[in-house]
Amino acid sequence: MPCVSYFVEEVYIKEGAVLVCSACEWTGDDSQTAEIEGCALSAGDPSPAGRCPECDSLVYVREEE
Repeated sequence: MPCVSYFVEEVYIKEGAVLVCSACEWTGDDSQTAEIEGCALSAGDPSPAGRCPECDSLVYVREEE
């Protein structure tokens, strides 16, 4: 099966949203994250919001409870 690449130009994050790292205990806002630059996602995966400033893993918007 061939690999298909997509480019996402900009992701909009709701003001005040809390981001959480997928690998470490870091939480913060989008002003603290690094550019994603590139990653591999599978169909149905949530969209990442940036890279963790602590460990460089993908961060995601924390779902509201």
